[in-house]
Amino acid sequence: DNVDSDGDDAFTSVNESSWKWHMSVLDYVEFWVGILNVQNVKDLNQFSMTQADRKRLYDLFISAVLKILPKLDLTSVSTLPADASGVETDGQQEHERGSVNMSNPSDMLLFLNTVTLFQEVVTGDEQMAPFKPWVYTFCSQIITLSCRYPKLSGFYKLLSIVMRLCTKMEYFKHCEATDDRDSDKSADTTRLLLRKFINEVLQKSKEYSDELLISCLQLFLSLPVELVKCCLQQILPLMRRTFEIGLSYLPLADSAITALEHWSRDIPTDALSPYYPQLLPCLDMYLKTSATGLDQSETVTMPASTTSRRSRKIVVKKMRKPQSNSTHGDDLTLSKLQHRIVRYLGSLGGRLNHHLVSNVSENGDSIAQLARSWDSPTLAFPVPFNDMKPTIYLDQFLPRVVELAQSSGDRQTKIVACEFLYSVVIYLIGKEAQRTDTTHISRRMYRKLFPALLKLACDVDQVAKQLFEPLLMQLIHWFTNTRCTGLDSAVVLMDCIMDGLIDPHDISLRDISARAVNEFVKWTIKPTTSQQQRANPASIEALLKRVYSLANHPNSYKRLGAALAFNNIYRIFRKEESLVDR
Repeated sequence: DNVDSDGDDAFTSVNESSWKWHMSVLDYVEFWVGILNVQNVKDLNQFSMTQADRKRLYDLFISAVLKILPKLDLTSVSTLPADASGVETDGQQEHERGSVNMSNPSDMLLFLNTVTLFQEVVTGDEQMAPFKPWVYTFCSQIITLSCRYPKLSGFYKLLSIVMRLCTKMEYFKHCEATDDRDSDKSADTTRLLLRKFINEVLQKSKEYSDELLISCLQLFLSLPVELVKCCLQQILPLMRRTFEIGLSYLPLADSAITALEHWSRDIPTDALSPYYPQLLPCLDMYLKTSATGLDQSETVTMPASTTSRRSRKIVVKKMRKPQSNSTHGDDLTLSKLQHRIVRYLGSLGGRLNHHLVSNVSENGDSIAQLARSWDSPTLAFPVPFNDMKPTIYLDQFLPRVVELAQSSGDRQTKIVACEFLYSVVIYLIGKEAQRTDTTHISRRMYRKLFPALLKLACDVDQVAKQLFEPLLMQLIHWFTNTRCTGLDSAVVLMDCIMDGLIDPHDISLRDISARAVNEFVKWTIKPTTSQQQRANPASIEALLKRVYSLANHPNSYKRLGAALAFNNIYRIFRKEESLVDR
């Protein structure tokens, strides 16, 4: 009795809010998977269920998801800077210097949990048959909600799951056949609905970045072949961007290889062959990185010597045995991905896989240009040894370091290259500040270096982004100093920023370039007075001339770059009467 009473007291003493706080949607996954994935009669008897009960429960689960999602308030409020008011949006507008807050955070949390639960439960081959009657209803409702909230990645994730199930069950295989069965009519209607929606998302995805872009790419990669054939010309050019992001996020690259395997098997070679010269060089970025068995390390305690009682910890690298070829889940490694790429290239044959080696790099440089230094050695660094100070020239390493920092598939190599490049840039600026003759660093080196810094400042890898985004803003602060105004380095930096504004493929590069323009205007005006601005507005006038030139250009991306630049500077510019009057 005493034990029971003590247990009751201990249970009642627990704060109810504390256990609710620790509850997660993942705690219910095992329950739903166990109930809905029951197949044999013995397991059904344990739950006192029949096959009809299981089917009814499955339908209730899908129906509940479809009833919950439309009732959620998923709108957002954009909080702009202090001189602008918040504007309620549907997620389509977001100012770079502001923040976006959800109108109803609890509804957003419920939405995220619903997506997570659906992802964990509605997967596997056992879900194909019970989900088949729900394909059209589910797709039509999710597409409607996605059109209402186009910048919520959860809807693209839900459709990706459905598309994988449709691929496994071959849902669209006979949809074009002349048959009067209702299922075929439903599949044909679903195919037409998805085809129109995919074409819209393909256009909108050019404006997306980060996790939202990855969700859209995963949706494209999970499409059945019957839908891919309808929009092949739009999807395949996005594969280059997919493999670039996949260098920092291997599951996306793994999904891309899976999609390419399916497409190469089910789509005629004549339809795909024009795209291989652009696609296969992207795979070379993964094969260039050496993936050894030293991926993990173990710390063991070994005696320091035979005469000492103390022990010291030594990090011992142990060679791992090759595991299975599965590249799913937590077992995905670069070595397994490389193995899949090699097998895929072998399946293409010698007439196609020779496109793997390209004579031109991603930024348009030939292999010969990448193999040599950007300029004659000028950036000397005396190594401070105790007995001597040998001089090495850091600029000879920069081409290879920049290439590794941008395109290395090994994250450790990429981070080390980023750290080295960061240190070289700091050292370069310091050497520039100490010399009176500022022409010793050529324009050619800056023309190669600054675009790399811009791309790394918006890199998918957070370490690279956290290193180079503040560095880029600090460089702008330095080059907008009156001492540096008019120098080649400052002019090249502004040219590279304007080039980033008009990039037709990378929205993250356009966004960081727009922020850089904002920072350039702000720090150009900051150290000057109104009289100085009237007397010498050369920097601002040069920037505005570039913006006017882009605004009048027939290329739509250049006009977009001009709009981004103006949208990021007009709040600062309108406050300076001395500049507005001119």
